[in-house]
Amino acid sequence: MAFSLLWKNDEAVSKLDDAVFSDLKITKLLECCFDNYSDVDEMQEIMKLIPSKESLLYRQGIFEDLLNDKDGLLENLYYRLTDLVGRFISLREATENIKRRIFLIMYIYHYYQFLTITKDVLIKLNVKSKGLTDLIVKIDSIFDDNEVKTLRNEVKNLYDYITSHFEFNAEFHEGAPYYKITFDKKTNLEDELLDIVKGLNIELVKTPRQIMKKEVNPYFLYEISLQDKTTYEKIAEFYESNHQKVTDLSSLVSEFKYLLSLKTMFTKVNKQGIPFCKVVVNEENKTSITDAYDVSLTVSKIDVIPNDFYIDGKENISFVLGVNSGGKTCYLRSIGANYVYFMTCGYMFAKSAKVYPVKYICTHFPNEENYSFGEGRLRDEIKRLDIIKSHFGPDSIAFLNETFSSTSEEKACVYTKQLLNDIGNTQAKVMYVTHQYKIFEEIHDSRIGFFTPVVMEGKSNIRTHKIKKVEKQLLSYVDDILYKHGLTKQQLLERKKGNE
Repeated sequence: MAFSLLWKNDEAVSKLDDAVFSDLKITKLLECCFDNYSDVDEMQEIMKLIPSKESLLYRQGIFEDLLNDKDGLLENLYYRLTDLVGRFISLREATENIKRRIFLIMYIYHYYQFLTITKDVLIKLNVKSKGLTDLIVKIDSIFDDNEVKTLRNEVKNLYDYITSHFEFNAEFHEGAPYYKITFDKKTNLEDELLDIVKGLNIELVKTPRQIMKKEVNPYFLYEISLQDKTTYEKIAEFYESNHQKVTDLSSLVSEFKYLLSLKTMFTKVNKQGIPFCKVVVNEENKTSITDAYDVSLTVSKIDVIPNDFYIDGKENISFVLGVNSGGKTCYLRSIGANYVYFMTCGYMFAKSAKVYPVKYICTHFPNEENYSFGEGRLRDEIKRLDIIKSHFGPDSIAFLNETFSSTSEEKACVYTKQLLNDIGNTQAKVMYVTHQYKIFEEIHDSRIGFFTPVVMEGKSNIRTHKIKKVEKQLLSYVDDILYKHGLTKQQLLERKKGNE
């Protein structure tokens, strides 16, 4: 049964660079949400792969069904899946023919049991997504197949025979499944001794070696041949006829775990008062977000100030400039990280959003230590930026934080002008946080929208900043700085005069 929970087609359209997750502090958030660092690595390996618009819509629907499962029925289904895949691994790795024959019967029986339970759960949840409704139809088509009906009946008869003659249980030791088989009419000396010890109130701890003894004895089937030669031959014939018909569902485990992990992350952040929304996928080259949150701040227990964002194919460049500690970098992260979450599952941390999907998400944040030997920071910045430029197009967005800050403002303006020339008519979307005040005097470009932190009264009359779009001629950092420190322009001028 070929099926995916993440991909409408088989390939990603592009792959995100590792730096994106570090720059936007996505890694930090994931590490806070999950105790196991391997879970973080697994999540990021999938998050790196940007889906096509079709796959994005596909997984958005499945994720919505997952979020609507308040009783955790799908999570229980995941654990059944991992158990089933454990049985498949036992079958695949079995070395003796006798083992493989029994394991095949057990796997095929539980495989069809899993499909039955899956269909029942999906119907109970009244799933809406195309992916999961298609899965119900696919399961029905499997069960309607006459060959499958014959196979299910045959495997059930063999399964019932085995389980009626033996105690047959599966248990896990360090993640690997082992099967315990004991004959009904035979005395299990180990269990009898343990019962005696228990009666004497003596506590024993089984060692891993003792647990390993529960693995199937490769010659137990010989007992069947002595008692029932016909059944022994049927089991052998069943294996020869069906061992190549086994369906491997291993790939679904990582996909299922990934979606459940995303649900955990969104739920944990939401409990801290941060809303999330299902994003409307925009067909036009326009993106508008209302109240976007930089959720990486929740890790540090910092109040998160939401901000709005708009960009399109015409005004496709956003310059953010203003006072220090005004939230410019947080603003950049809030949009960048939410783009990644959106491309991951179709949801983001915002009040509402209508977003145009992209194929490339690039970041350029200060890199203090990792540039090559013999190169300065500026040269390193230019080399990294050249890679970003190679992806410029209508389906790309770049987040640049204090790029060219390692050189003089005059030189930085020259490099910024070159950057604007490289953007040209590509319609690439670029967000640029900078301290280059001079740039507003020298650059006149209708593609650029200007943003700056504006002082606002927050809770308990605490002054904070919110990023607002402003007209270029009205942009004033002086007013904000003075307001922040409780001064007026006249007071500043008087102080300046007194220092001359």
